[in-house]
Amino acid sequence: MVIAGGVSFNQGRGFHVGTDATKSSVGWQDINENGVVDTNETVGKTGAAATSSSNFTRWAMGADLELLLKTGLGWTMLYGELYAASNLDRGLFVADPVLNSGAAIREFGWYAALTQEINRYGVVGFRFDYYDPNADLLDTRKGKLLPVSAAMKTYSPMLGLVLPDHARLLFQWDIVRDRLARDTRGVPTDFRNNQWTLRLQGML
Repeated sequence: MVIAGGVSFNQGRGFHVGTDATKSSVGWQDINENGVVDTNETVGKTGAAATSSSNFTRWAMGADLELLLKTGLGWTMLYGELYAASNLDRGLFVADPVLNSGAAIREFGWYAALTQEINRYGVVGFRFDYYDPNADLLDTRKGKLLPVSAAMKTYSPMLGLVLPDHARLLFQWDIVRDRLARDTRGVPTDFRNNQWTLRLQGML
């Protein structure tokens, strides 16, 4: 049996880009697409003063644990990680506390996975992943601000064939459950973004 684990910490600064000054303007949206300016199709936009660029702090901390056990079928590996962060997301939802009225954006997530070798020529596994990009997210419903969840859950079964010391062919199916889409009423609903991956790995 093998047990391994670790902790990590990251701290740094992010950059918020300032904006130029704008003049007041009038815009037109041809709602009925008749090419004529009708009532309620013009919108006024108030000018705004320039804003300066600024820095903000961001950090993240995490801990992971791994357990390896040799059985009659082969190696069994159980592993997972837990992490928390502030203002750090730069890929899926770019975190900018300046645009968030100065409030820090809290991220939280964890995952757990299990893989099992099937003798020398096969491997199966399953992973569950949870990620919340903004623990304090608010949404507008009928003019009211309501707390909502942007958390995403991913269920990932995996199946693979192994040619020992040469190559492995892996098939992974990611079943994603989130609230990134809107239904006909404007209420957050699951976004259809499931995906599958076929991966071929070679070894020299």
